[in-house]
Amino acid sequence: MINQTCFAVKELKIGVINIPPFGIAEDLKHGIHYDFISKLLSKMKIRFDIDFYPYSRAVNSIENGTLDLSIFFKRDDPGNMIEVCKTFGFENLILSKNKVNSIANLEMRSVAIIRNAKYESNFDKNSKIKKIQTENYVQSLKLLILNRVDAVIIPAPAYYFYKKSMELDKNDVKLQFVLNKKYNYIYAKKSINPVLIEQIKLENDFLIKNKYDEDLLVLYGK
Repeated sequence: MINQTCFAVKELKIGVINIPPFGIAEDLKHGIHYDFISKLLSKMKIRFDIDFYPYSRAVNSIENGTLDLSIFFKRDDPGNMIEVCKTFGFENLILSKNKVNSIANLEMRSVAIIRNAKYESNFDKNSKIKKIQTENYVQSLKLLILNRVDAVIIPAPAYYFYKKSMELDKNDVKLQFVLNKKYNYIYAKKSINPVLIEQIKLENDFLIKNKYDEDLLVLYGK
């Protein structure tokens, strides 16, 4: 817990990606990203409003200043935004009905990925792997269940979230290997108060140290 620094903060506009289980736009808004940023800002006693955005729009909205904060993967070039801090991370998993245990085994096969997602250079730059872009993990998993792709890349929270509801075991969809682990970062618009940035860093460290990210993984399916 940190001491509050007194300064005026208007209501912050927060963007959360609208991909379950990270952002779930139902009557009761929730999700891993939604819950994490809500917990962090509530501890800081700051007013905020959260809305859901497609991934690319969340990034663009931070860059053009229409959003104050969002959570997404590290940008090679932050551009017109501030990289506040590294936060929680999850493993990316390879699911398939076929036995595969390496990136090389995916060559000459089709793999469903979220649109424009980047994972690691050995996969991203391998032209022998046919990458099928989808809008969400449900679409990816349905393609795999229907044998329209050979494999799916999915983060661990989404795998556990959908494992029961989509009967992945019953449909012979198995976890084959862990591709990598990627961390999320909190990003802010350029004009945000620097004192607020420091408070966010401290509260993020507090939540990670107390394993709030692991609590969310359990909550959403593991």
